[in-house]
Amino acid sequence: MNFARRGAIAAAVTAAVGAGWVSAASTSLSSTVGESGFNGGTLASMPLTANGTFVPDNTPWNYAASEVAQLDAINTISVSLILGSADTDAPGAANFDELTLGLDGIDTGLKLNGVWQVITSPGQPDVRPPLTFTGTPANVDQILAALKADNQLVGTILDAQPDDDFITLGSTQGAFGNTTLVINGIAGGDDGNGGGGNAVPLPPAAWSGAAMLVGMGTIRAVKKFKRSTR
Repeated sequence: MNFARRGAIAAAVTAAVGAGWVSAASTSLSSTVGESGFNGGTLASMPLTANGTFVPDNTPWNYAASEVAQLDAINTISVSLILGSADTDAPGAANFDELTLGLDGIDTGLKLNGVWQVITSPGQPDVRPPLTFTGTPANVDQILAALKADNQLVGTILDAQPDDDFITLGSTQGAFGNTTLVINGIAGGDDGNGGGGNAVPLPPAAWSGAAMLVGMGTIRAVKKFKRSTR
């Protein structure tokens, strides 16, 4: 094989590797809706986003279809919410390590442990600031499939040991708070408008193999070229 052809092959392989490397781009999807206002004894599954029971409107987290179409993978999720009470602040508390975030009924494994503040100002309603929980979810493939099905996710709080406490979701002295779900992941798929998206990133083994082929081909071609010019 002549030097020019080897160079062309090396360039093609390098370009393919490069395309795989640049295909992945980080992305972040965010949606904010009202909390359900659930107020009562803990259940195995309690609505976090409004489901028409405690708040008239059914308001799951909604995301732009174009952004969802390009989402190839979910790395982390972040949820912000308000609880009037929870008792999840430390080991030994009634609900510590029991409450997790559910998305479309799928347990994310994201624990909702925290110290819930109540800020009291004289002459003003009590305020309960939201807490934010971030982590890498479990069952990520199921969550991604559920999101792509309708560009929505219904939020619930799952209790591993129900019927042992009383909680209020979104309560700030009678007013309901908001809840935000942020999805951090990798984009690069079909955008739903005919765009083919970028190439799927190559695994490490392919990287090293391609690099070796490029190196071997280039070295041999250079040696042959030098011999021919002597």
